[in-house]
Amino acid sequence: MERRTEWLNSTMRGHAEANVAQQLDQEIRRRIAAEDAMALLQQQNRELASQLAMLDSVAVNVVDPVSNEQEDDAAQAQKLAVAHVVASSIARGAARAEAKEELENVVADKNRELARLRDKLQYYELVNHEMSHHNQEAIGTLISVSVMVSTSHNFAFEFELL
Repeated sequence: MERRTEWLNSTMRGHAEANVAQQLDQEIRRRIAAEDAMALLQQQNRELASQLAMLDSVAVNVVDPVSNEQEDDAAQAQKLAVAHVVASSIARGAARAEAKEELENVVADKNRELARLRDKLQYYELVNHEMSHHNQEAIGTLISVSVMVSTSHNFAFEFELL
């Protein structure tokens, strides 16, 4: 019985270590994916900054050097519209990234809960198996004692008859 308990403890410990290793691997993969996404966002940010810098240089070139007047209202409106589209695109991308991260956190939490419940189920199955085995041994012992008592009782009865 003691060996079974030791085996049960070592099995549970080994399963817990495997679970921790799996969670660590998942965390590493999630962080790598986040770093890749961050690098992509930084690249897009650099490209956007470059495009905005080009727009700004175009706006500087539109200034009339003689009269020092700014470009006309239509060009200003167009520039404002482009800036609005860019800002809304950035906001949508940030919101999408935030929602994705939140969903990944929820999925990770659910996966941890599932792993915990699987561990608990495995523990209960092992305990149930041990108890069943113990009960079978107890029933076997009871039956053998009962047979011995019954046999000795019959033997004593036959001895009295002689």
